[in-house]
Amino acid sequence: MIAVIAILLGVLWTLQGSEVLGGSAMSGERSWLIAGVVSLVVGLGLLAWTAAAARGRSASDTDDDSYGPTGTGGSGSSGGL
Repeated sequence: MIAVIAILLGVLWTLQGSEVLGGSAMSGERSWLIAGVVSLVVGLGLLAWTAAAARGRSASDTDDDSYGPTGTGGSGSSGGL
């Protein structure tokens, strides 16, 4: 949720800072353009990090089932090696 808010604010501030959206004291101000770009990049980074973490959790959930007490990877024989 924070990532989406950061992205939306980043887009808004970038558009205002670059004078695409007018009618505000922020319009045409370089500092708002920079703040918008930074907010947008941070939001996209948070979104990517969250998605990667969710993929990692779902992958580890399915892998954990095969390594139970009778699964592979135990201290049994080495399979003829």
